[in-house]
Amino acid sequence: MAVIAGDNIDKLCSLEFRPGESNIPRGIVSRMYDAARARNGAPLSSTIGTAIVERVASGDRVLILTGAGSPPFFPRAEIDGLPGAAAIARALTLGLGAQVHIAVESRAFEPMLAALRAAELNAVLASDGLELPPGAVVVHDSPIDPAEGRAFSDAILDELSPSLVLGIEKLSESRSDGRVRGATGWDWHDTHFKPQYLVETARARGILTVGIGDGGNEVGYGSLPEVEEIVPSGHISAAATATDHLWVASVSDWGGYGLAAMLAILLKRPSIASNARIVERMLDAVVLAGAVDGLYARPITGDDGYPLEMQTALATMLEVAISQTLLPPFVSPGH
Repeated sequence: MAVIAGDNIDKLCSLEFRPGESNIPRGIVSRMYDAARARNGAPLSSTIGTAIVERVASGDRVLILTGAGSPPFFPRAEIDGLPGAAAIARALTLGLGAQVHIAVESRAFEPMLAALRAAELNAVLASDGLELPPGAVVVHDSPIDPAEGRAFSDAILDELSPSLVLGIEKLSESRSDGRVRGATGWDWHDTHFKPQYLVETARARGILTVGIGDGGNEVGYGSLPEVEEIVPSGHISAAATATDHLWVASVSDWGGYGLAAMLAILLKRPSIASNARIVERMLDAVVLAGAVDGLYARPITGDDGYPLEMQTALATMLEVAISQTLLPPFVSPGH
């Protein structure tokens, strides 16, 4: 059941409709997906969902890394990554009873909190030191300074002892020069957290690690050497940070929605996924809180250049995929 559903969820989340004429390369998602699928030998969504269900128990702590974009184009981060992280947090909190922690750069605090609340979750800043309300997601500051980032990485892994570390649209240091770079090679090193040390330390401790991304420059793509050949700027931008599992999506948030859908199927809990209403609420919320579209650098209620209609259509199709998969056995009277 999960393999067939996973194959279709993978296909939905890797559909690519990028603009016909822009500096953003087209036709790379399917090629990266095919390479990742060949290495994995099974649908990415079912493999990752199964691994999470097997490793994350009720009461376990989970750490999600997200947050991309910075001034001058993205003063409070870009949209992509924030709703997807919230969708995953919703599924893990409501479906598995995990205590979810999310680390982002401080500029993304407001849109991250807004996305979580739009996903119907309580959310607090770790720095506020508040008593946690039921099922609260805790948001941490991931420091930009390299030394502070390493100290934070050690401290949060020691404090949480998470059963899962997951990066979604989390820019990684590159293989070429160790600088944090965007999908076209843009240098973001001096304005972003450096996640490689945290992820590598987690892997060394035996913690399950997952990466979700769309451009080959995010956490997880260190597991896919083909990026350097597939992505036009891959010789500069390809990520160095590897994870146990990688999900290639057309938009990173779509991978987040797809993972939530797969968890809903595996747990037989359709309500933990993010339907079209929740997705639209999250996108509205992050834009009103200051996040902007990654392609246009404007406060558009869309994601990575894909309009709202595509975001809600995808969520609806995932919702139907869940309900169809979980239908009880029956015999068609017409066949």
